Amino acid sequence: MIKSKYLLLMMMIISILSSCKQGKKAPEDMRFKVENLSWEENSNALGVKIAVSYPTGDDILSSSIREWINETLGGTCEYNLIAGDSVLMYYGKKKADEALDFFKEINDPQAEFNSCCYIQIKKVFETKEFVSFTYEVYEYSGGAHGSEVKDGGLFRKSDGRRFDWDIFTDNGKEALRNIIKEELKTNYFKVSTDEEFYSNIFVQNATYQFPLPSASPIFKRDGVTFIYQQYEITAYALGMPQVTLPYERIIEYCTHAGKTMIKSTNDDVAKTLPYGSNY
Repeated sequence: MIKSKYLLLMMMIISILSSCKQGKKAPEDMRFKVENLSWEENSNALGVKIAVSYPTGDDILSSSIREWINETLGGTCEYNLIAGDSVLMYYGKKKADEALDFFKEINDPQAEFNSCCYIQIKKVFETKEFVSFTYEVYEYSGGAHGSEVKDGGLFRKSDGRRFDWDIFTDNGKEALRNIIKEELKTNYFKVSTDEEFYSNIFVQNATYQFPLPSASPIFKRDGVTFIYQQYEITAYALGMPQVTLPYERIIEYCTHAGKTMIKSTNDDVAKTLPYGSNY
């Protein structure tokens, strides 16, 4: 009798453990699902080209990111946003038509054959708590050089909320002004004095309050990247100043929501991300 009860108990324990193991998702199953979509006006290097890590799910997170992609590309597409190919084709053709109208307006039809516009929206990092994207545009329509734009999109997985600079507290943002400035001085401009540094900065009152970037903070595998656009704080020839700060250095400046997400940057999903086209 005792032996039967013991065997029954052991069978129940094994069954419970087996159920728990089966119910636990593998890290790769918890990754946010996207499809790599692209559209191009021409097969050569010229014209309009768009490449997007496009969400495929029917959940609130996928819907939120699709809305952001639509708004980032212009916000005028009225198609069903689940149809990613149609969305990219709409914006690609729209961009190409706008360029053609511009060249006709300036009476330079030949410029059309030397112009290009590359747009890329890419998933760059994720954890169990959030998923992060980058948005990059390069355009050339004649002249001495092209123009570039870089930005980011950070989304909480639980509800699809997008975070911007509001991931930091007000005091945190004030502290980051000086941290970013010092990092730029040492690691980007590679100068040792404030006088040398500010000689490269073309922002009025920057010595009083150093400006934060207009672009959203970009959450990546190695930390948070803060990037300034062309001409935002310095000359075109000096590029797009940027710094990347490790998560452990900025967590104290975050809101509670931000701290929760940063604490997940070393979880199973983050650790097992492949080094591939999406990362």
